[in-house]
Amino acid sequence: MKKLIYILFTCFLFGCVKHDVDLVFDELPEARMLARNQELQNKLSESPGWEAFLRTSLNGTGYGFYMTFDSSSGQVTMYSDWSTAYATTPKISTYRIIYEMNTTLTFDTYNYISIMQDPNASVNGGSSSTGLRSDIEFAYIRSTADTIVLKGKHYSNYLYLIKASTSNATKYTNGGYATAISSFNSYFNSHSNNYVVMAYNGSDVKMGVTIASSSKTLSFMGKSGDSTISGSTSYGYAIDGVYFTDAITILGKTYIAIRYKEDGYMYIVDSEGKEYQILQNATPLLAMSDLFGYNKTYNSIYSFGTAYSSSNAAVSASLPTGVTSDFNTEYNGLISRFAANSRYVDTVEFKLSSSTTALVRIWYWSGSTHYLADASFTYTYINGVITLSNYTESVSNTNWTTRITQIGSFVTWLQSGPFNANWVTSTTSGSPTLAGLYKTTKATDFYYGRVRKSQ
Repeated sequence: MKKLIYILFTCFLFGCVKHDVDLVFDELPEARMLARNQELQNKLSESPGWEAFLRTSLNGTGYGFYMTFDSSSGQVTMYSDWSTAYATTPKISTYRIIYEMNTTLTFDTYNYISIMQDPNASVNGGSSSTGLRSDIEFAYIRSTADTIVLKGKHYSNYLYLIKASTSNATKYTNGGYATAISSFNSYFNSHSNNYVVMAYNGSDVKMGVTIASSSKTLSFMGKSGDSTISGSTSYGYAIDGVYFTDAITILGKTYIAIRYKEDGYMYIVDSEGKEYQILQNATPLLAMSDLFGYNKTYNSIYSFGTAYSSSNAAVSASLPTGVTSDFNTEYNGLISRFAANSRYVDTVEFKLSSSTTALVRIWYWSGSTHYLADASFTYTYINGVITLSNYTESVSNTNWTTRITQIGSFVTWLQSGPFNANWVTSTTSGSPTLAGLYKTTKATDFYYGRVRKSQ
């Protein structure tokens, strides 16, 4: 007992004595924390504003923002590509820089980034309780002369802040963000079969570039020798294009953005700042068999018209312009037979729904009610040739059988294969990507339309 008291007393005495200790990092931890926090605050204050890009975990979708930080008030002013309204309406909220295992940027009142995290699914279309699985607290990772890199503390997605030029900052605050988003989407809506030329192993490789604005994703696909190369990433909109929320490496080069320049062209930008002009081809670079299949980039060929609205009469579906095919007569006959019965077709679709089943779907209007008539076939798809068999009408309802008089000889045409699946070229400038089913016995007779990934 006396020994224990002696030990405790000795410890107490040593605890009261000041020692000249060599600091491992030349300063106390508290000082290092304050310095690290101040480093981030000083960095945020360097620029008139920051273009920011964030990926969410639920769907992998990217989002773009523009932010300005006021260190004196602790407020951040924000714009977002979430909607046209948010792209033009500033949202002011508060932020803090705190130290929790690392310097952390915290958005502590509701703003446009908070939408991604909102647990109410009706707000963001995410999951109940977790939203889009995104963060409002971001650990400070590093910075360069023009970039700040932060990382979500829960979902670990990176938030990139890129210093905005004075001119770009002015465009954001003057309402230019929504216009820039619209211009970017319009460009890719009117430019099909996009590609860039990449140098690889001493030769040039054409890589197709596909933009899906609905999901804000970009995909590369091409061939080097016999190897198919592909990759995809999400993006957020900026005032002069888009930035990838995850850099993507293709053929040894890492790409970070697409920039829309004053010369009217789009350019892919790599991590070293080199730009590659996006060009257009008459048809996709790869064979249709590489891209068209039930589990591939596209699984549907479709034609559509204008959907019914209460203020306008229903308008029948129309084939894409600039294409000459014997099938045009068959298709127009189908549309006319429905119209003569006061029904108006707005979509005709051929879809590979599984590895063995193909669907033919006709959507039409009767009055203000939308109906589906569909039939199915068993198919084989070998060396680019699709062979249909086992025709079955009225798959999901009885409408195909009910409307068989209007469908008429279209059924006979569908049974007149086999068909070569191939791309279709249009003489119309800016035509979308088109594909067709060419009769193997008569190449001038082919069903055709736009391509998409149909759910």
